Amino acid sequence: MTGPARVAVLGPGHPFRGGIVDHTVELVRRLHSDGLLSEHAAWSAPFPLRLHPDGRDVRRRDVGPERPAVRPTSDLRWWDPPGWVRVGRRLGRDAELLLLVVWSPLQLPAVAAVARSFRAASRGSRGGDRPVRRWVHLIVHNVLPHERSRPDVPLMRRLLPTADAVVVHSAAEAALARRLGAREPRVAALPLHAPDGMVKGAHPAGARRLDALALFGFIRPYKGLEDLIRALALTRSRPRLIVHGRFWEPVERSVRLAAAAGLADRVELRDGYASPDELTSLLAAVDAVVLPYRSGTGSQQPRIAALRGVPVIVSDVGDLARQVRDGIDGIVVPVGTAGSAAESRVAALAASIDAFYTGDRWLRLRSGVRAPDPDAEWAAYLSEVVRD
Repeated sequence: MTGPARVAVLGPGHPFRGGIVDHTVELVRRLHSDGLLSEHAAWSAPFPLRLHPDGRDVRRRDVGPERPAVRPTSDLRWWDPPGWVRVGRRLGRDAELLLLVVWSPLQLPAVAAVARSFRAASRGSRGGDRPVRRWVHLIVHNVLPHERSRPDVPLMRRLLPTADAVVVHSAAEAALARRLGAREPRVAALPLHAPDGMVKGAHPAGARRLDALALFGFIRPYKGLEDLIRALALTRSRPRLIVHGRFWEPVERSVRLAAAAGLADRVELRDGYASPDELTSLLAAVDAVVLPYRSGTGSQQPRIAALRGVPVIVSDVGDLARQVRDGIDGIVVPVGTAGSAAESRVAALAASIDAFYTGDRWLRLRSGVRAPDPDAEWAAYLSEVVRD
């Protein structure tokens, strides 16, 4: 590519939900604002819902305005191979660069077919009939899924080497992508894509201690809610915990765990994806967001918390620690303990919570929070994603 390229995006969009969806929608919006977007090809049927861990509720039912952006085309279906080819050819007629967002391994055959037909699309150059070089870049949020199945590794081994560039969001993911065949994957810091309508602001509690912590988003096993509940039972500071998110396992399991730990009156479980207004209210009611992940790749939750003036306590996995200034606007639980045996993870997490509440440290950390600059983050991200 030379100069600004016309860019097509294949990736999820509304009405589906989750961090990857929100990231893709914001990516599309910014490419459109820069005059680079040719089309956002989204999914109408992304995968067999019965095979998806949260297939019962993968579509948005919550309210809130969607960002104004190009309306996506939605003629991609997991069960329609001829449709994959048609979409790829159409994208190739209007764009030099295709950004393929890898959302689920269940889609990899479709993604590969779209990429092949995009490259083969018949289109002359702007100034004549000479064929135009078409580039395919993968945006890979998770090189391998958190809940893995047997085909995941062979499918990724086939897909990654076919791309002209593979963009990931942490050094660990880059190393994994390289082992699976990616040619010099690029690490680009995940930019903030805040929920629609959420704006930056100082913590409304000011200098008042609330004795409450929060966890939000999709509540999946790897995110460590079980460890957090067990850790709360060990703390001397004894804060409350509010969990507001979509549970991938029956919420009753966490209810029983909290009761068994003697925390029935200190753990509140709200089963449902938080709307932007609900999330803003949640962050106003807590001293810190706790992310006790057992594993991870990329997450924007530390910066969503920072947007509202809330410090974080995070496990040192994925890109979480990179987003925290340890001892200034949050606490990083070292990977040597947080990532080891269950007892060590729980003990380290409990110690970090107590350290957060020692003296006025919670207030100093709250005072140290600085709101992120999404425009600067996205400018850096887009420069890495679209360069040849």
